[in-house]
Amino acid sequence: MVNSWALMDRERLDGYKPDGDQTLAPVERPVEVGGKKYNFLVYNIGKTPEGALPSPGEMNTGGDQTRQLLDIWGAKSISEYFDGYPALPYSFLTTGLPIKNWGDFSNPAGQNMWADTDLQFTDLDGFTADPEVNPFWEYARLAAKKTFRVNERVLSLRGVEYRKGKMLAKIGPGWYSDSFYTNGMGGTMIVRPTAEQLGRLQGEEAARLQQLYEELAGLGYEGKSIREIVAAKFRGLPEINARTHNHSIGVATTVLTQDGYIAFVQRGKNVSVNKGVNCTASGAAKWDQGLLSEVGLPRYLGQELHREVDGELGLSAGEILLGAINDRIERELGLEPGSYCSSQVGLIAELPREGKPEAMFLTVFNGDSQELVRKIDANPNAEKGEIEEEVWLIRAEECFGLNRVDAPNHPVQHKGRVNLVMIEQAIKNSPALQALLAKSSAA
Repeated sequence: MVNSWALMDRERLDGYKPDGDQTLAPVERPVEVGGKKYNFLVYNIGKTPEGALPSPGEMNTGGDQTRQLLDIWGAKSISEYFDGYPALPYSFLTTGLPIKNWGDFSNPAGQNMWADTDLQFTDLDGFTADPEVNPFWEYARLAAKKTFRVNERVLSLRGVEYRKGKMLAKIGPGWYSDSFYTNGMGGTMIVRPTAEQLGRLQGEEAARLQQLYEELAGLGYEGKSIREIVAAKFRGLPEINARTHNHSIGVATTVLTQDGYIAFVQRGKNVSVNKGVNCTASGAAKWDQGLLSEVGLPRYLGQELHREVDGELGLSAGEILLGAINDRIERELGLEPGSYCSSQVGLIAELPREGKPEAMFLTVFNGDSQELVRKIDANPNAEKGEIEEEVWLIRAEECFGLNRVDAPNHPVQHKGRVNLVMIEQAIKNSPALQALLAKSSAA
């Protein structure tokens, strides 16, 4: 097989035409991190459009909790697998399989294994947690008493196996609300109900919360977080096969422009997770059994990323490059080459969200940084509301250097940073992308 980075030929990456002659005026915003200044260009893209779509949850996975999370889960930071990066709250998925670093798709071998992954549907009626952990999530649901304005069926990873030299991914549908508790705020819930929590409940629900509290306290869990309890019971981060969490799959990408800039967006007012300066586009993969059956999991996640990029950034239909199957993507899905191309660089565990799988991509935009900002600014889609008015740009070489700095005031949120780790590794395996950066540096 030929890996997707080899297929990013120079003609496709270099042959763009600027869209119009409008000039946008950025604000230079130097940020001092670790005693050195890094130069961002920040564009204001105007007010959030009316009718912007809110995210359904209410938790923020930011914060300086990396070491605590790594210790609780007994996990090795993904940064430790590569040289020169500070610790980040992400790890490779724990599969229990004798396969090193499954989920590292920044190299040809990883991408080829991912492209060959078989698919098995399971739990089509929805997620049911292992009886051993179900009382914890019932406690979290009652204590939170959350009403969801949006509650969609999302794509969830139920398990993985290795059969006859190939990976098998077991997937099924799950409600977003299940992920909110098992992969969100539920993990941080303390086993000690507050007066406010009890006051939100009445009758049988209030009695049930009190009963669960007494049962869990009797087991020695008084005052502990559910995350700590689950980690202790399973001796670290549970394997994907353990059925402890809903494990909905997220997709996230960071954009690289033709003139060598990395693009981030300020996410805030209309999002509930990963707020701050972060990946250019991200979201949850929705459940579509018919399309999954037709194209398989690797290509389906690319299509879900395609939906997020189109919705949030307003870019026209792009060509999704996954493993060695870019030509089949065009034939089977009818996706014609457009204004960008994307390739998956990882499927990794997000520790602030209890090991939830996150599909990481690199998107190469077939235009310069000004054209990218113009397209984002002109985006009429409601999903643009997830961006809080600002686009941050920084030269790629400078950005990769900044990503290796360990400082509490780092301007980029941790999901954006781990995406950069995988992107930098992927660029090392792509002569075409290396040539693009060399050309932009010389310009």
